[in-house]
Amino acid sequence: MLQTLSALIDAMDLAVYSYVKPGAPHRYSTCYGDLHAYIATLTSALSSYARAHELGTDIARGRASLNKSGVGELISNAIRDNRKRVPEPPMLDYHLIMIPVVVAAAYSMKLDGKVTINTFAKGLKGLLMYSGPDDTLLVYEALRGVSGRLGRAVALSDLTPGRIRMENMSLLDLLDAIGKNYATLAYFARRHTSLAELAEKFIDMHLKGFSLNSAAVTTYSILLKDIAGIQYSPAIKSRDDFLKLLKLDREVCKKGKFDHLIPLLSVPLFIGMLSIS
Repeated sequence: MLQTLSALIDAMDLAVYSYVKPGAPHRYSTCYGDLHAYIATLTSALSSYARAHELGTDIARGRASLNKSGVGELISNAIRDNRKRVPEPPMLDYHLIMIPVVVAAAYSMKLDGKVTINTFAKGLKGLLMYSGPDDTLLVYEALRGVSGRLGRAVALSDLTPGRIRMENMSLLDLLDAIGKNYATLAYFARRHTSLAELAEKFIDMHLKGFSLNSAAVTTYSILLKDIAGIQYSPAIKSRDDFLKLLKLDREVCKKGKFDHLIPLLSVPLFIGMLSIS
C-alpha cells in the first residue's frame, strides 16, 4: 500500500509542479494561483485511495467482485473529503479517474507481481463496465451541486436517480453521459487503454535518460496534442526555449486553460512511478 500511495503523491507532484506545461499548472505558471489546491485534491482523500488499493487486492484474491466492488462509495467519499478541505476544489474529476485507476493497478500488482499494462487495462475496463447502479448513484449524488465546469457538465447530462436505476447505469455510462459536455471524462471513458500505453512511453523516456520532470512534460505535450491539437516542443535546452514556452503558456491560457488535463496526465505518471519505484 505504501508503494501505491507514494507513487500517487509523486505522480501528483510531477503532474502539477513539473516544468512549463502550456495551459496547465506548473512551477513557473502565472495563470494559476493556488497550486496547493491541486495537491490537496489527493492529500485530502488519501484514506479513500488507501482503501482503493485494498479493494483492488481483494478483487484479485476473489474476495470482492467487479460488479459489487463498492468503488462508487470510495469515489463519493473522496469527493466529500476533498470538498470539506478545499472550499472550491479545482479538479474533483480527478477522483472519478484515479480511484478506479488505483483499484486496477492494485489488482494487476496482486495478480502479476507488478503493474502490467494488459492486466491493468482489463481490470480498469471491467471495473467501469460492470459496476452497478448503486455505485453510479453514489457518485452522481456526490457530484450534484458542485461548481465550475464539471458541475455544468453534470447539470447538462440529463442524469437523474430514476434514470440511473431504470437504465442500470454503470460508472462507464455515467462517464459517457457527463463526458458529452466534459472532454476529460469522455477521453477517459473511451481511451483509458491509451493512457496505459502512454505510461509505457513515460517509463521508456525515463529509462533512456530523461529526468522525471522532462518525461512528465513530454507526456503532457502528447496529451495536449491529442486532445486539443496544440503541438509544440517541450524540450528546454536554452534560455530562449524556456522563454518561448512561457510565451506559449500565456497565449494558450488566454484562449482556454487546460488544468482539466492534470487528472489524465496523472494516470500514466502514476503507473510509471509505480513501475520504476
